[in-house]
Amino acid sequence: MIQFFRIATALIFVLLQIGPIGAQTKNDGITESKIVIDGQINAFRQRAHERAFSYASPSLQILFRDVDNFIRMVKEGYDPIYRARDWAFGRNQVDGNNIYQEVLISGPEGREWVALYTLQKQSDGNWKITGVRLLKSNAKTT
Repeated sequence: MIQFFRIATALIFVLLQIGPIGAQTKNDGITESKIVIDGQINAFRQRAHERAFSYASPSLQILFRDVDNFIRMVKEGYDPIYRARDWAFGRNQVDGNNIYQEVLISGPEGREWVALYTLQKQSDGNWKITGVRLLKSNAKTT
């Protein structure tokens, strides 16, 4: 009977340890979406334009037709992202196959920005960027 109690106690301990790990590895897309956003910003910084374009959704790729048009649009409308000095992930929300991710951007000249990314899960299971809204922040770094 004592042997049974020891085995049961050990089993309960193991199950308690596994439980939280299983919950933490739930695949809701947040980690993948951050990898996509981080990858695109790094590609912009490295001037790896083809790679940056690859993170855009198929609908955006069709809309801009080619890498040159896409990069021209990014430089004109999203220069703080194109030339980001630093960035950090903020709040996020999952809504089915869509993720809304806030990214705090430290742009050129120390100006702070908030980029609101929308990503969508594609039929192949990958997450792609479907849009970005860029807002000025009142903060300024020194």
